[in-house]
Amino acid sequence: MLDGLAFLIVIYGLTIFLTAIGNFRRMREINRNSKSVLGVVVETSSTRNILAGPFGGTAYRTMIHYKPDDAREPYQIYLRDHNLLMTKTYSMGDTVEVVYDRDAHYRSYPKPEWQSTLRDFWSCAFCLALAALLAAISRLVQIIY
Repeated sequence: MLDGLAFLIVIYGLTIFLTAIGNFRRMREINRNSKSVLGVVVETSSTRNILAGPFGGTAYRTMIHYKPDDAREPYQIYLRDHNLLMTKTYSMGDTVEVVYDRDAHYRSYPKPEWQSTLRDFWSCAFCLALAALLAAISRLVQIIY
């Protein structure tokens, strides 16, 4: 029983890791030639459906408008947060620092997402440590009985 739970926790931790590593690589590439500007959250809407998250969680879709210094018109970022552990991050009218690529203004991310990605790495490490602990307890119980 504990082995099965440990296996599920490992799968969950690896899923978090794969998502975080993709975000980390994209953000690191943008950071090589980046500039930051303030953006405004113009829309936050929530959808509740089965595909939004485990057990029908709520997905928050956020749109942030930002205008690079040398651009004629504003750009926008669509964020979709569907993590089971997170609550709504942005509210309408919030000012958010946006990091964008100087050569390709459309390649951007809100600066708080960098901290969220680093937090996901820690969550992955915790999941793997918990799975190892459960597997060790399972082996110990099998040896005793």
